[in-house]
Amino acid sequence: ISVFFEAEALDNDGKLKVHPRVSLNKVGHALHWLHPTFKKYTFDERVKEAAFQLDYEEPAVCQSMYIYKNPGIGSEVMMHQDATYLYTDPVKLIGFWIALEDATQENGCLWIAPGSHKSGVHRRYVRNKDPDSKELLIYDRAAPCYQLSNFRPVPVSKGTCILIHGQVVHFSYPNKNDK
Repeated sequence: ISVFFEAEALDNDGKLKVHPRVSLNKVGHALHWLHPTFKKYTFDERVKEAAFQLDYEEPAVCQSMYIYKNPGIGSEVMMHQDATYLYTDPVKLIGFWIALEDATQENGCLWIAPGSHKSGVHRRYVRNKDPDSKELLIYDRAAPCYQLSNFRPVPVSKGTCILIHGQVVHFSYPNKNDK
């Protein structure tokens, strides 16, 4: 299990500038195997039933994480498709996103571009074939430019589960709110 700090949480020497309680951006990525509570919910019968209803024959969990939107310093999540980072062939990927707190426009809720799942995978994050490069992973093409007018906010109450098609373009604003 790895922890990732908010960019604004650390000073230039890597020391915390904020209370530890609000310093994390993300914890992941193998929580479904390594964290008992996360494992319990990941392999819950309701999750299995949702996958079955969506015609997943042999679903596999390849990533799991907590993403925080801490008051005042919660980072933006850039516009992306999950299929950029999680490769499947054929492309059949779904994310289960569960709100652990109320997600509002004020504190950085999810924004989704309706219909974007029909536009294919826009780019991939792949192993770098250049043996002389220091970058192990690179994008196979430049970042697409998305029109903000295509996105809709998805504010939800604590406990809501949103299923995100792997090709849906989505993002969230930073949380500059006090909640």
